[in-house]
Amino acid sequence: MKIVYFAKHDSGGNDDEGAISYALEYLGHSVIKFQEYQEMAMQQCSGDLLLCHLLHDLKCLERVAVPKVFWCFDCIISADPFLRERSEIRSGWIRELTRVCDLGFCADGDWVSQDDTGKLYWLTQGADERVVGKGIAGSQKRIPLLFTGIKQGGGRQRVSWIEEIEREYGPYFLHVEKGRYGRDLADLIARTDLVLAPDSPATDRYWGNRVYNVLGFGGSLLHPYCAGLAEQYFNGDDLLFYSGREEMHNIIRRVLDRPEQSKEMTSHGLRKTIQSHLYRHRCEEMMQVVKEKLRVN
Repeated sequence: MKIVYFAKHDSGGNDDEGAISYALEYLGHSVIKFQEYQEMAMQQCSGDLLLCHLLHDLKCLERVAVPKVFWCFDCIISADPFLRERSEIRSGWIRELTRVCDLGFCADGDWVSQDDTGKLYWLTQGADERVVGKGIAGSQKRIPLLFTGIKQGGGRQRVSWIEEIEREYGPYFLHVEKGRYGRDLADLIARTDLVLAPDSPATDRYWGNRVYNVLGFGGSLLHPYCAGLAEQYFNGDDLLFYSGREEMHNIIRRVLDRPEQSKEMTSHGLRKTIQSHLYRHRCEEMMQVVKEKLRVN
């Protein structure tokens, strides 16, 4: 299949678009890449399918004759009142995008569950198989607890979570907001006893790509319990789940006392990710739905 792919290509960092292009080509498809800002090129492009993520010129997109599919990674609606305005903007945009496109895939399963168009499917993100694998710890000082992520990204609840971790664990906790990706991030995780995931935003049907990145680099991950995620990874074998902050602290203290125990999970989580949770697996699922629903070969 010839796929015309409008995305933020060659941006460096956490290169989801590159991972998806690689996965689609691995599966035997031809990928024609355009940058998201090249929206006028949509009128001249030809292919079997158009794939996009964050296009906003929906009038231009609406005029494209080939079948159109989008894949949205973001949480659409957040319960955090500090994110209400952002949620309203996202929900309005994605409703219009759904109207314009033939199919949509969303990492936010809560949004998909309330869909009444019949166009949306729940599809989480995955690990980039071009860079998966354990990092190199080297001789640098070990990191007991690590969080990588923007402080304001999850609203007030995320901020309070980070501040609580900082108060409780002080020098044992390292917060890296941005700038560590790929093998550089893998090496950082290799020095870490336990990578922490915040309790916002996370629901039974939504979690961030942090899961696949950390486990895909052979990290030990403590994550809020999500029913859907528990179907992908086993608690205690592949990663650790917590339900509420009290349980989170109990687990953290246990790991700080015996950090070698968390390392027993790293091979399990990495192996499970490579077997079932690469972007290649997600793209294979997406393209199967596309073929069945849009009759595109």
